[in-house]
Amino acid sequence: MKKRTVIGYMDKVDFDHELGEAIDGNKVFPSVEALRKYKPCCRSCGIVEVEVRLKEVIQDTDFSENISKAMQRRKGTVGVGSNPQTEVPGREPGQA
Repeated sequence: MKKRTVIGYMDKVDFDHELGEAIDGNKVFPSVEALRKYKPCCRSCGIVEVEVRLKEVIQDTDFSENISKAMQRRKGTVGVGSNPQTEVPGREPGQA
């Protein structure tokens, strides 16, 4: 497991009152500029610099199921249905 520490920036109110409590999580931005752009309320809420470090991998990366389904779709063995992300203009759903 690769030990890694990342510096980021958060809205201070989110850090003070929501970190670890918000059901949909909290964003950590890569720069103060990005935080100010995407969360303009930080001008009044404040900004904190945070350090995020990997403590433990709970579930490792595994794309095998996604790759298998994509390969089956290419072969036409799995129905794609109407998925705008996979539809190609001029082709029937499920066509590669």
